Amino acid sequence: MNACRLSLAAALVLAATSACGITPTNVVTVGDAPVIRTRPQYSDVYLLRAGRLVLNKVRVPSNSLADHMRVLFDIANQTPAVLREDGDLSGLSLREADPRVFGTQPQRTDPGVRGLRLHVYLEGDKKLSEAGLAQIVCTARLRPEVWEVRVSQFMPGKSPKSWGKHTCREFHHLAPQGAPP
Repeated sequence: MNACRLSLAAALVLAATSACGITPTNVVTVGDAPVIRTRPQYSDVYLLRAGRLVLNKVRVPSNSLADHMRVLFDIANQTPAVLREDGDLSGLSLREADPRVFGTQPQRTDPGVRGLRLHVYLEGDKKLSEAGLAQIVCTARLRPEVWEVRVSQFMPGKSPKSWGKHTCREFHHLAPQGAPP
């Protein structure tokens, strides 16, 4: 029993003397914590001025298509003073912006292409106007990877309505005066 106590005491002395040699200190404050600062991201969206589509630079949270569409609808649903100037999407909300990859099959001399088909789903009991549709389609088509835009609307108590697929070219009559064709 004494031998057991003696070896335990020897082990404790050995452990105490074999420490790393660094004495513990108190916490020292040396400055502010690191913070990541990023530049704000801006993107273009189409708003309406005097019934015509006008390109406007707006701040977006990220570079995703869904965020671009969300910002467009947020602007359109702001205060009534802004609504009269900026959009025909008031009273409608974005349910989802769903980008899907699609492509064409390679042919003999054509390597095939890949792009995005964006399907925008809206909610609201107001009928989507041609100008509102133009805002959605032309804003989405500003992104070079988007080749096709489809729009559907969910109205309370009614079946979903598809507004079909569109390109910005079909809304040329809503371009500002003097815009190139």
